[in-house]
Amino acid sequence: MGNKKTGFTLVEMLVVVVIAASVVVLSVPAFTRVQDRSRFDAAKGLLMDLGMATQSLRADWTAVNSSADTYPTSSLQVTSAAQSAGTSTSAFATDPLSSQSSANFVKILFAKDYLRPIPFDSGTSVYKGYSFYVCKVNATGGDCCDTKDTVACMYNSGAGANYKKARYLETSGIVRG
Repeated sequence: MGNKKTGFTLVEMLVVVVIAASVVVLSVPAFTRVQDRSRFDAAKGLLMDLGMATQSLRADWTAVNSSADTYPTSSLQVTSAAQSAGTSTSAFATDPLSSQSSANFVKILFAKDYLRPIPFDSGTSVYKGYSFYVCKVNATGGDCCDTKDTVACMYNSGAGANYKKARYLETSGIVRG
């Protein structure tokens, strides 16, 4: 029997490295898209909650206040500061629906438990990269409050985001873009 050497040649090793590198190069963009879609879907769930809470609060507010301008008179961003103010123990000792301005609309969402607390990203007013807004009635313009039937919306201003915005419409639920 002869001395037969076993092992891999340099060419075989290079072929394996090229195949592995190709798999990595092709899979990273797909993985990034899956992550973006996952963040978008999680934020969409929160948008659904915000839209329904906003509609409920508007209905209750209208029942208490006959004035037409008691809805938010401008689009309002849902922020961590508004959430904290709305959930503090001293917030709105009196009935907020009859004694507050529409500028406190977002705080009232949290104060009166229309909306559960939002797990904002640490130290920010965004969730999964998205900012959330309560839109004024018949809103037009702005980052995402750009159609008249938009109740609430979310917007991702991050560069390269595959899913930029979604809106909760008064009659048809959530639409993307």
